Amino acid sequence: MFFRVMMEEDNIFFLIAILHEDALNIKKRTVKNAKNAKEERNNHLVQVYRELV
Repeated sequence: MFFRVMMEEDNIFFLIAILHEDALNIKKRTVKNAKNAKEERNNHLVQVYRELV
């Protein structure tokens, strides 16, 4: 019984570790997308400026 409880606890910790890693990956992806969006906006502004000049 004790061993089974320990196994379940390990599984919970393992699950938390997986979820935490997913959360970190999502955060990294969000930061990357934000940087890409900023670059695209800057490129668009440069393009608009060149069309005006």
